[in-house]
Amino acid sequence: MFAFMTPESYASRARIALEHEATGLQTQQSPSSPGDRYDPVLIQTECGLIRSEVILDPVIGRLDLNDVWSKKYNYDGKFKTTDSRAALKPLLEVKPVRGTSLIDITVYSDDKLEAANIANSIAEVYKDYRETKAKERTAQLLDEVKQELAAEGQKMDGQAEEDRISEIITRIGKRADAEGLPRVAIVDHAEPAARPSRPNKAFNILIGGLIAFVVAVLAGTVAAAISWAARPNRKAAFPR
Repeated sequence: MFAFMTPESYASRARIALEHEATGLQTQQSPSSPGDRYDPVLIQTECGLIRSEVILDPVIGRLDLNDVWSKKYNYDGKFKTTDSRAALKPLLEVKPVRGTSLIDITVYSDDKLEAANIANSIAEVYKDYRETKAKERTAQLLDEVKQELAAEGQKMDGQAEEDRISEIITRIGKRADAEGLPRVAIVDHAEPAARPSRPNKAFNILIGGLIAFVVAVLAGTVAAAISWAARPNRKAAFPR
């Protein structure tokens, strides 16, 4: 009975990949695929970032969850962003795919469309955040390298200009690669689930049946023991 009373919940998953090409400048040292430089520390750090307000607050704003959820839950007034964030975190599961640079972003909701929209928005906001940070860092590295080359007395004329551009790209690429800043690719977008993931009614019914069977066996055993102990001739059954 409990299995049928539990509210249904749908799960939608988006999957992202992390690449170590933060500046977008390809170098000989840069990996060609997300799995070339698996970094478990980086993966765990980024999982924590995805669950932080840096990512979740823009998602809340993009989907207008303050207004949507205040109506959905009949809240007296309007949700604040802190309220929506507190409501969103228990619905969010961020897990690395073992042995890879992939991260699964799973969202649970009683509304399958809502679950998919939130999962996709989290992936997109996180991707945009990392792209913005990469561009900012590229600009910083470019300024640093230009200042270094100027101090070294290299000029921008003729073949020297091509050499300098090549030198800039090489230096920026090596530094970005050494820093290991991630670039994000969305490899799977979330889709509305065809059926609820919670509760697993078939599993719950099976477990409930097993528990009932065990309880019945134990009850029968106890009843038989009590009945045997109450027999007046029980001592005669085992003469000394």
